[in-house]
Amino acid sequence: MFDWRNHYRELIGVALLIGLGIVGWFARGLFTGPEVSAQAAAFSSERTEADKAYTRQDWNGAEEHYRAMTERDPYNGYAWYSLGDSIWRQGRRLLNDRDRTSRAIVPDPARIDELNGEIRKLGEKAIACFSRAQDTGRFRILAGQRIAEIYTAIGEKRLAVEMLTKCFDDGMMIRGLRNIAEFVPLRGDPEFEELASRDPRPPIRGAGPPPVPAMGGGANR
Repeated sequence: MFDWRNHYRELIGVALLIGLGIVGWFARGLFTGPEVSAQAAAFSSERTEADKAYTRQDWNGAEEHYRAMTERDPYNGYAWYSLGDSIWRQGRRLLNDRDRTSRAIVPDPARIDELNGEIRKLGEKAIACFSRAQDTGRFRILAGQRIAEIYTAIGEKRLAVEMLTKCFDDGMMIRGLRNIAEFVPLRGDPEFEELASRDPRPPIRGAGPPPVPAMGGGANR
């Protein structure tokens, strides 16, 4: 029969070893961060590259990386919002080209129509991304304002006002709405004016709407 009294020293040593092992296991959990999955690491790396491209104003590169982020995580509002923003930044560049062309001494109608078509395509792509960002909830109001901005730029005034109204219903602040440059073309629209009237401050003097060539289709209300 085993007599522990004859082996108590060995048993105490084994117990100490087991105790130290348990303490070490718990200490590892306390002082070692959780393991990062390969998928999470890849997403983080993609975001770093995307943000770098965005900071460089490399909108095409940023679009590529943010799109990869949405493919890795289709429910990430930041990725969808940033993708839409990167796409629409490209549209803004074309807006500037269009405005310079329209202000030329001899405007080129064919070039203006071509730019309008490209702007609309980029706008529709960006709207689709901002809509996905809205679905996540976190960017609902901010993405809605960007959608309204794009609708305004492509001449879809009715849709722009409808989106702004939805944003207001969701909690958007109205203050200064008349003075936001992207919404200047909406001035005079009865529904926009009614919405903007909830802010008592008048619009900035001399900030008249810039000339916007007709986009065709649903450009007019």
